[in-house]
Amino acid sequence: ELHGKDEVGTLAQRFNNMLSQIQARDNILKQQREHLEDEVAQRTADLQKTNITLEQELTDRKQIEEQLRETRDYLENLFNYANAPIIVWNPSYQITMFNHAFERMTGRQAAEFIGKPIDILFPDVHRDEALAKIHQTTRTGERWETVEIPIQHASGTVKTALWNSATLYSADGKQVLATIAQGQDITERKQAEDEIRQLNEKLDAKVKQRTQQLLEAQDELVRKEKLAV
Repeated sequence: ELHGKDEVGTLAQRFNNMLSQIQARDNILKQQREHLEDEVAQRTADLQKTNITLEQELTDRKQIEEQLRETRDYLENLFNYANAPIIVWNPSYQITMFNHAFERMTGRQAAEFIGKPIDILFPDVHRDEALAKIHQTTRTGERWETVEIPIQHASGTVKTALWNSATLYSADGKQVLATIAQGQDITERKQAEDEIRQLNEKLDAKVKQRTQQLLEAQDELVRKEKLAV
């Protein structure tokens, strides 16, 4: 009978231990569940904050992209519709852009020239001189102020322009990205100057001729006076 009581007592003790272990495990699971719930709540809050931040960044990026697009469109319009002819070439001396005023000066569309070597713009007799100036400004970044370079028109006539230039560099200022030049068509002025020069030369010739005639007449008059004496 005592032995039976011991077994019951032992069984009860084991049962109580098992209940204690179950209770301890349940407490641990409860704590872990509560911790997990807190962590999930925190992560959810963090994700919500991240989403809000991303949405704001996306909105900001869209605004920046829109501003950049508007700026780009403004600069393109400013470039394309400027009254002065403007051309851009890269360090390989290939034409990358030119505007409507340059199209009018050359009598050609920009699409005909983009990607082609810049030397096709110059008359044969002026090509070497023009290229020397272009190579100089492209290699050294030297700015043109008023450099006279003739341009070949599609009709075969030659247009004369005064050019100023600027070199565009990479962000670190070490690499040349492109050279941009703006011109002033002075063809009519040059023609007027040539006409004035020719008129002056003719006038000088006539003055010299008339002066010579007067000197000869004076000499003849003096000779006759001497003979009359």
